[in-house]
This record gives sequence, C-alpha cells and structure tokens, in this order.
Amino acid sequence: LSALAVVDSGVLLTQLLRIWINEIIGHDMRLASNAACKSQIFFTYSFPMISSWTLVLVTVDRAVSVASPLRSKEICSFWRMVTAWTVVVVIISMISIYPAHVFEHFTLTYPGLDPVEACMLKFDERPQFDKVYVPLDFALVVFIPVILIFASNIFIVVALRKAENRRMNSLSARKRDRQSG
Repeated sequence: LSALAVVDSGVLLTQLLRIWINEIIGHDMRLASNAACKSQIFFTYSFPMISSWTLVLVTVDRAVSVASPLRSKEICSFWRMVTAWTVVVVIISMISIYPAHVFEHFTLTYPGLDPVEACMLKFDERPQFDKVYVPLDFALVVFIPVILIFASNIFIVVALRKAENRRMNSLSARKRDRQSG
C-alpha cells in the first residue's frame, strides 16, 4: 500500500501539478527544455500504468489471502511482492520510453505571429503512436487491470460467501447435535 501511495502521488504531481502551476503562474514546466518535455511525458505515461498494476498486485494478494489463508504469507511474501512490483515498474518504464522518445520540445513559428513553444508528438510519429501506443496504453492502464481486479474481487466474494455458509452449516450442525443429545 505504501507503493500505491507513492505512485498515486506521482500521478498527481506529474499531471495535475503541472496544470495547476500553468494556471497559477502561466508557465508550463514541459517547455523549460527538451529534457523537461521528455521527462514529464515519461512520467505522465508511466505513473498511471504503475498505479493500475499496483492495484492489481494488491488485489491478487488479497485473493491469495482468502484462497489460502494459512499459506498466504509464504505465497505473497514481502520480498515476492517487492520483486513483482519491481518487475512491473521496470517493464512499464521500458514501455514508457517510447512516448518520451517521440515527444519533443518545439518552437513553432507562424508568419506574422510570435513563436510558440510546445511539447508535442513529432509530426511523423502520429500515425504509429495512435495505432500502436494509444491502444497499448489503454490496455495497460484500464482494460487488463480492470478485468483482473474484477475477476479477483468476484473470486474473493464467492470464497468468503462459501466460507460463511460452511460456518453457518457447522454451527447449525452443532446446535442440532446439542439438542438431540
């Protein structure tokens, strides 16, 4: 859960803080340099993915706890969870390098107008970015995590109901045994 708090703070700091600062003082941090543009784009794409997959790991950990309460500490040990989370961060970081590579800090000039600075996708990269990376981003931030979390939560609810029914049946059987004996 600590990792989730850090990652969610990263989401807020890289996306909302930039917009807030731009609104308050009129300065977009991405326009400071090409490195600032690329760094902000990298974190904008990586933090939401890491956040989604951290939620998946937390949900799977809870599902394992319900499925195998006596072995859950062994199956989902601290170091296994840290390793799984590290693997998630490394894979997502590698995937997020692509948008950082195809976004650039530009100074756009139009005849008769002042130059405008922008942090934007390179023009020749737009078709490939839209065709490949946008669906991949959707799948990794929303689609796959939602399916995994939903399935895990259904498993948890079903397992807890079965356990509750077994307890109730056991209590009923003991009550009948006491009344008949």
